[in-house]
Amino acid sequence: MAYPSLQLDSHYKSSLFTFQVAMEHYDDPKRLQGAITCSDDCAAIVQSSSTVTTLDTGTTQPKLPTISGLDSDSPALSSSTQGITELYGLNIDGEQDHVYTTNSIADLPSDSPPALDDQPLGDVASNLSELLEETKQAVYRTKQMKSSVINNRDNTMERTRKLFDTFRNKINEREQQVLQDIRQAADKKEKAIKLQLDKLLLLWTQLRSCLELVKKTRAEKLKDDQLTRRSKILQQRRDHLRIMKEQSKIDLTESEDGEVTYQEAEKLFVEMASKIEGFPVDPSKCTITFPKLAVNKEAIVTVFLKNLYNGVVNDGTSQINVSLTDQSGQVVLLEVVKAVGNGSYETAFVPKTHGNYELSVLIGEEHIPGSPFKLSILLRDYSNMSEKHCSTLVTHYGQKKLGGLRDVAVGPFGEIAIVDGGNNCVVVLDSTFAFVNTIGQYGCSTKLVVPSSVAVSTDGVVAVSDWGSGQVKKYSLQGKFLSAVGIRGSKDGQFNCPMGLAFSSDNVLFIVDSDNYRVQVFQQDGTFMFCFGGEGDAPGQFQYPVRVAVSVDNVAVSDLHGNCIQLFSHTGSFISKIECLRPWGIILTPDGYIIANSDGDDDKIKVWNYDHQRIVQFGNKGSKLGEFYSILGISLDHNGVMYVAEGVNERLQVICNM
Repeated sequence: MAYPSLQLDSHYKSSLFTFQVAMEHYDDPKRLQGAITCSDDCAAIVQSSSTVTTLDTGTTQPKLPTISGLDSDSPALSSSTQGITELYGLNIDGEQDHVYTTNSIADLPSDSPPALDDQPLGDVASNLSELLEETKQAVYRTKQMKSSVINNRDNTMERTRKLFDTFRNKINEREQQVLQDIRQAADKKEKAIKLQLDKLLLLWTQLRSCLELVKKTRAEKLKDDQLTRRSKILQQRRDHLRIMKEQSKIDLTESEDGEVTYQEAEKLFVEMASKIEGFPVDPSKCTITFPKLAVNKEAIVTVFLKNLYNGVVNDGTSQINVSLTDQSGQVVLLEVVKAVGNGSYETAFVPKTHGNYELSVLIGEEHIPGSPFKLSILLRDYSNMSEKHCSTLVTHYGQKKLGGLRDVAVGPFGEIAIVDGGNNCVVVLDSTFAFVNTIGQYGCSTKLVVPSSVAVSTDGVVAVSDWGSGQVKKYSLQGKFLSAVGIRGSKDGQFNCPMGLAFSSDNVLFIVDSDNYRVQVFQQDGTFMFCFGGEGDAPGQFQYPVRVAVSVDNVAVSDLHGNCIQLFSHTGSFISKIECLRPWGIILTPDGYIIANSDGDDDKIKVWNYDHQRIVQFGNKGSKLGEFYSILGISLDHNGVMYVAEGVNERLQVICNM
């Protein structure tokens, strides 16, 4: 139950009491509630009034506010003191003025106690005296408890300090022990490693001694072999000399002084030995020749056998062993076809794939000089390419005529995709030039507006650059629309006149963005990767790029107004430049050659090798077979057959691999 708060002040003299009484039944001290402040010269009485009455004047003043309170379950009090606190609402501090409080007067019982005037003053004084005595005892016990708490605190702090000192000592001891263990383990390991190192050094010394011994032994053996070989040669020469004497009937010892000098005998001996058959083959004197090698073209290898004296050997067929090792490491033995006379022997083979091969030629078990030979099999022999190899003209598909061809590309299985500018579609033919279908023709929902270039990926995706829509559109070879890349603009992934296209071996798409003077690169799913180029005449910049080609190592871009072909890495880094008058169509062959047509040089087709040296050019402007007019696209299939798309002549011309 809550009771009103009271503050009793001790600033009055001993004759003055200020008090407030709050109790329900004056005759029951345990029901007394309130708060008392007292000093040596004053006392207070609690009553249930809401005002404070000054005894000597009788004047009435407002009740003072609550000063403090003490929770009944305070641990500072003993059980007896706690009981007094619960009964009387005391909050006691042994060194300060004592303030005792009650709660709000609104919580007093409804049956108010009798007025103070109705109670005997003697009883009240007696009750207060007893209360004061009990309070004094409680104060004493509280002070004792305070002293005990302080002592316990100091003892606990001391014990804690000692405990942590013990912990620190233990940790330091453990630290020293662990460090000692680490040092001992490291020393032990170091000794083991040093022992191992000493053993290795000893082994190295022994191996070095063995190596020196082997070198010495080998040198001695070589010396012995040389001596043995020299002895054999000398013996052979003696035998040969005997044969020569018998055949030539010449006595080499006859001279003016009856002797022949060594130099004269040697000269005469070699001269005559080279004309005499029957001497064995000397592998160190043998040689071979072979032509330029190309796929599906018979290659004839000629071996020349000679003896020790450079004389020809005409009976050495059985001694020649020729083998060819391809890129996969497979070895093929080649049969010597025939002896063609004068010490010459021929063998032939037909390469099926381009790349690097090894040709080994042995006489018995000994290689001839230079064997094994490194051979580069070209996709075709570009050096003899000419208009004479033009064999086929394609002008129609089905019953429909091709019109204004703009580009051509070859698919992974020999499919031929032609940009038909006259009909604004892509025509697909098979490898026999039979019509298959058209792509993007007028009337379909995904039609091509003004197609300009075409490329076919290794998985058969046909990419077409479309001037009219400012996009690059992708189709299947059957003509099904797959997706579109880009919109008109100059930001990344946008086009301002898309033209040349090329796929890399991993189907990354390179697109010439002509009017933005750059090449943009996209992943297979159409995600923009990067671009390179820019307007200008500096290396790596373009004045008007039109076509792009991609090989395993390089990217080539034909710059029509820049009169050059520029080579880049797959990341767009500039490599080199080849001068060419108004180049348009361009090819990078798998074997490193560059093929392009020169629009400013009578539409000639030109071929450069991997050193950028032009090795051949052919063709003139015209409409006959082997002549060209407005070449806008060229392509090469896996057999080395070239396809040429002509704009003005409105035809596809085929250059065979002869």
